[in-house]
Amino acid sequence: MRRWTGLLLTVALLCALCVARADDTGALSETELNEWLVRAMSDSLGQTPLNAPVDEASLTEDGYAFLYSFATLYYDKPELDTQSRLQGISVTGEGYAGPRGVALGSDVQDVLDAYGGQNPRLLSDGGLAALYAINDLPRAAYWGWAQLDAQGAVAAVRLAMHVRSDEDCYTDAGLLYELEDGKVTGIRAYGLCAVVTLEEVVGNLNAVLGVEAASGLAQTEPVVVGYYSEHDANGFLDTDLVFDGLNFLTATDADARALLGEPTAQNTVTDDTGEALMTLEWTGVSMTFAENGARLETVTLTGGALEGPRGLAVGMPRAEALKLFMADGEGRVLSGSAVLYGDGVNAPYGLLEGGADAGAARYVCRVDGVDVTLRLAFAQGVLSEIMIYSW
Repeated sequence: MRRWTGLLLTVALLCALCVARADDTGALSETELNEWLVRAMSDSLGQTPLNAPVDEASLTEDGYAFLYSFATLYYDKPELDTQSRLQGISVTGEGYAGPRGVALGSDVQDVLDAYGGQNPRLLSDGGLAALYAINDLPRAAYWGWAQLDAQGAVAAVRLAMHVRSDEDCYTDAGLLYELEDGKVTGIRAYGLCAVVTLEEVVGNLNAVLGVEAASGLAQTEPVVVGYYSEHDANGFLDTDLVFDGLNFLTATDADARALLGEPTAQNTVTDDTGEALMTLEWTGVSMTFAENGARLETVTLTGGALEGPRGLAVGMPRAEALKLFMADGEGRVLSGSAVLYGDGVNAPYGLLEGGADAGAARYVCRVDGVDVTLRLAFAQGVLSEIMIYSW
């Protein structure tokens, strides 16, 4: 019994998911899930698994299955000791209640009464009905939705929680209820040792927010990936305008030719003010000059010979590029963009817009009374274009 008690305490600590969230949204909290996990493990104390001895034949995608009369407990290895980690639970016993008293055979309304207070009419986008979506980042995010079948009946209810356990590391735990003919046929706690990144958390949260919006429940703007990250770096500075042999503040077209050789293309146009703008192009590099080539106005990098400020390079992962510049992690929003630092209007400031695979970051500094912008465009999760301009 002493060995089993040690196992119980160890697993309980491993499964502890920070502090509980207490509110009126109906969200499943860390504490109540953990309390149920501990109760289930306690109920297994002193019992011999029905499939003892547990061996490799018991290995499933959830872990090694230990079969008991009331539930199957999944561990990370086929023997139980103080190092064993609980990875999931599947209820098998009729009448064995899960969190909030929902058991196998419970009515679908019991599940909705327990968790669906934010959407009692089960408004949906046709396939999913959002039950709640709680953005408490960077600490945590909680969401729940009901999956509907072709006839509009509830086929499953999933309740998820993502709680930060380390930098860019979040839990991926939750409960899954399966239903058939209006009755609960399965209850499963999953992901007790699984982790995901912040981008994955935001992606999940945005998916539920999208369902809410499509259902007419809310008009919440999507969460911007990187919104809550905190990067201990300088904001965009005037010193960043000298990079890879080019001084943006002083370069002329002659300097550009000396650095990169003769351009592969040259074009001159007149802007709305009547000023002539000359654009020179090389492979992966484009520069636009005013005043007959005396003032550099724009540099665009899509690859090629030049790197951007602080070693920025096309093809760099989005997260790696963003970490080169400041983000205060305060989570402010301005017209759908995340404010990385400053007020988002008056230089210096940084803004981030778009999702994990696309979007752009804009960093602005002021030099001699003129705003200079560094714009980083992203596609498919990587840096696709670097642009610096002073107009």
